[in-house]
Amino acid sequence: MKITTFDGKKEIDVSEYLTQMCENHRLGRDVREQTPIGQNADGDYFWWDEKKNPKLNKRSVNKLIKFVMSQNEVQS
Repeated sequence: MKITTFDGKKEIDVSEYLTQMCENHRLGRDVREQTPIGQNADGDYFWWDEKKNPKLNKRSVNKLIKFVMSQNEVQS
């Protein structure tokens, strides 16, 4: 699964974090906990990076979160 940056120029593969995100949801935690996806006070998402923190497309991240939540419902 991929998410896109705010400007739409780059896609970031988040496949390696899906298991962690599903586990977070199952345990009632924030789905993004222990992943590089952060959220600032304005509600915008960003990808944590040591050199730059690109802003993420909000619709793309929300779609990812809904996907993770639906996976847990299917497994229940």
